[in-house]
Amino acid sequence: MKIAFHTSFQKQVQTLSPETQRIFSEQLPWFIKNRHHPFFRNVAVGHAYPGCRSISITSGIRALYLFSNDTAIFLLIGTHAELYG
Repeated sequence: MKIAFHTSFQKQVQTLSPETQRIFSEQLPWFIKNRHHPFFRNVAVGHAYPGCRSISITSGIRALYLFSNDTAIFLLIGTHAELYG
C-alpha cells in the first residue's frame, strides 16, 4: 500500500501538538500493515465525506482518508468537532 497526503492534511498536521504528530508518525507503519486493525477504529464516514474512512490517531484526534488504487490518501485530520461539526 502507498500513502499520500493532501495539501489540507499536511497543513492541519502542522497545527497539531508535537506529541500528536509523533503518535501519527509512529502509527503510520502499522496502518500500512493492517489498516483495519481494531486499534484504529476504522469506520466509513458516510454522507459527510462519501467514500472516505476515518481512523483514530489519539482519543480525540481522527484522520480521514480515501483508499484508491492501493493508495491511502489522507485528506483531513482533527477532532471530531473539527471534522464533522
